[in-house]
Amino acid sequence: MIDSTPRDQGLLDMSDELRKRIAGEANVQTETVDAVIDAYRGGIDHTLIRRNLDLSVEERFEQLMSLQKLADELRASGKRTSNDD
Repeated sequence: MIDSTPRDQGLLDMSDELRKRIAGEANVQTETVDAVIDAYRGGIDHTLIRRNLDLSVEERFEQLMSLQKLADELRASGKRTSNDD
């Protein structure tokens, strides 16, 4: 059993609602959907979710821009490396 804060419980409730919606829209057995969601649920880092929810919108955009800058630098580095060959 997972100890959960109210915020965690909200996330779990959302996944329960998602499970019901998927089961209804895709017309699949609930047990199948349960198995898929349960398989992914174990890999969710709730501390990371909480940390990101605590950020302001501006801070989230700053993180996004930083990630984009890193991606651009990696892409440019890859091009330089392939041109050196």
